[in-house]
Amino acid sequence: MTAVVFNGFYIQEIVPSESTVLASSGIFVYDPSSLKDTLAEGNEINITGDVVEYNGLTELSNVNVEGTTVLAGYHTFEPVTLSLPVANMAELERYEGMIVAINATPNNDLVVSEYYNFDRYGDIVVCSADESIGRIFQFTAKYPPNASLYAEHLTMLGGSCITIDDNQSTANPNPPLFGSIYGVDSSNYLRGGSIVTTLKGPLYMSTNFGPYWRVATLSNADLAYSTVSNPREAVPQVTGDVSISNTNLLNYFTTLGSRGANTAIEFTRQVSKTTTALSQINADVLGVQELENVAGNGAAEDLISRLNAAMPTRSYAAASIEGGYDLIGSDVIKCDLLFDTNKFRMLGSAMLTDANVDSVLLNKSTTGSIFTYSRVPLAVTLQSLANNELLTVAINHFKSKGSSGTGLDADLYDGAGNWNFLRTLSAQALLDWLATNP
Repeated sequence: MTAVVFNGFYIQEIVPSESTVLASSGIFVYDPSSLKDTLAEGNEINITGDVVEYNGLTELSNVNVEGTTVLAGYHTFEPVTLSLPVANMAELERYEGMIVAINATPNNDLVVSEYYNFDRYGDIVVCSADESIGRIFQFTAKYPPNASLYAEHLTMLGGSCITIDDNQSTANPNPPLFGSIYGVDSSNYLRGGSIVTTLKGPLYMSTNFGPYWRVATLSNADLAYSTVSNPREAVPQVTGDVSISNTNLLNYFTTLGSRGANTAIEFTRQVSKTTTALSQINADVLGVQELENVAGNGAAEDLISRLNAAMPTRSYAAASIEGGYDLIGSDVIKCDLLFDTNKFRMLGSAMLTDANVDSVLLNKSTTGSIFTYSRVPLAVTLQSLANNELLTVAINHFKSKGSSGTGLDADLYDGAGNWNFLRTLSAQALLDWLATNP
């Protein structure tokens, strides 16, 4: 037995040359009966069951617990060393179920490249990239949409990236195994771009969230990374008269069980992170996206009350409330603008809906609409209490790539993803509208 995970354990055959076998000598054992609790790493066992494929993972299921015997022998395995990138991820099939150590090839680094699922599921993605490139970004962060270059980019990613699993079945692990992305624990701080120096554990395939190869790390010792390889930049020093910032609230909903937090405990965690982040930004004017668009503006009222309590020198107001907008558009989320009434008064505001869009531009949309899919932009004019100068700020949140469009809004495999045509129309409509001083 080589490793215990939350829903089973891994076993590996004792073979003469573990690193050169042509087929895997390891397999995962699914263990709902908690047989794993009676085993220790290194135990030699006799075990029988059915070999099955589950979401891409080859495993031993329907194990005969009573027929399993622990032998007198004891054997540990040195990890088989693998290097990324590989020409084809299918090469890893021969090592599935075995204990492996992942390294980068010469002139490449293994870099923390994605942590979207880190706070929710404890997963991160590391990719091997040329030392001159460093961290791998989204294609369109560096290049305009281009089908041939994007195909090359995908080919490069296909043999370069692997997911690291924290071996926990619970959502929102606290504390997370790999360190904090919020800076709560400064001694164990995970940051995109950090170079991975140690990565080892059992290798397995899971198609639950795509055909990804994964390594289950069992402790902090199985994953080490250098935080000095990509240090956090110093806080920018704002020297102007007005500080303006913008942030996505990631579904700030006071209505539990809707799109935001499901429980009061989850909402408390979300509120704590949000107020901490916005308090540190400490902007005079703050644009926000993904605020619950609910009659009565309960989410906006909740947010500004919490910010004002956390920041006694501020007196934020929300443009949606000041402007008397019960709803902004028809989506369940909206854009809004928060401003400090110690520094500004609101002179006026306006929303951009399809009714304000030129019919020629509107008719180009593949859906016959623009701001049913892109969230309705909000423009707000503020007047400085110090010098009476005017400031107009527009907040927008265009359609994402997350769902499939048709025609020109389909994924053209050029790196821009779905709904790029609609986002372009949205931007043009917004510019045209602002030119009229709405």
